Amino acid sequence: MEFEIRESFDRIEADAVVLGIPEGVDPVTACDGRFASTARSLVDSGDLPLKPLETVMVPGTPKLIFIGVAGNTDAEAWRRAAATVVRRVKKVRT
Repeated sequence: MEFEIRESFDRIEADAVVLGIPEGVDPVTACDGRFASTARSLVDSGDLPLKPLETVMVPGTPKLIFIGVAGNTDAEAWRRAAATVVRRVKKVRT
């Protein structure tokens, strides 16, 4: 399993894309424009926003994994979020 952190989604080839949504931030505006409509659908259905370390996985290629991140978003909050995503992704067959 390989992980790569990018600030841009240009030319991305991946099995999954993880979108961290900090607590108290509008999930739709926190997402890259390509994922905003998916986030809007999840907000409308009540599946977003997420509490810290809660995840929602949207099937497809690539899979979209939304994860709630604590509002203080220090290094420890991001480490915990990454560990949670790794555990979640390991349970999914690609």
